[in-house]
Amino acid sequence: MYKADSTKSGFFFVLRLSHLSDLCSTRDFMFKKVFIVDDEPIYTFILQQISSRVNFAETIEIRNSSKDAYEELSQTPDSEFPDCLIFDIQMPLLNGWELLSKLKEKKPDFKSEVILISSFFIESEKQKSMQDMNISRYLTKPVTPEDFKAILESKK
Repeated sequence: MYKADSTKSGFFFVLRLSHLSDLCSTRDFMFKKVFIVDDEPIYTFILQQISSRVNFAETIEIRNSSKDAYEELSQTPDSEFPDCLIFDIQMPLLNGWELLSKLKEKKPDFKSEVILISSFFIESEKQKSMQDMNISRYLTKPVTPEDFKAILESKK
């Protein structure tokens, strides 16, 4: 299933990969629901393609506005909260760190894995991410299928 909405300040997609004919129930997914936030639509498309290639998630939700993402995630019931959050670090309005911080304030008990993505490798950002218990990975663009496969392998 594919949904698009452009009524807010950004736009978003919901892709239910399990309904695509080439991914029918013969595949196991690592995560039930992944929520990707990146202000670059082409990059969210690339992440979605990589995710589907390595069976990363059954459902992928994409937002191109960190503000819209925060509003939605902060109101999402715990039972429907994504298993994995993928945030770009450099975004307008709220960067990935600010989005994560505000989300932790609003939902201090969330247990989702968090993957931060950056266009530039910054050692201090990587060190900061390693000190946060929720952050499972700090990746530098371009993210590859091997990056996602490594996450999957670490969970086995």
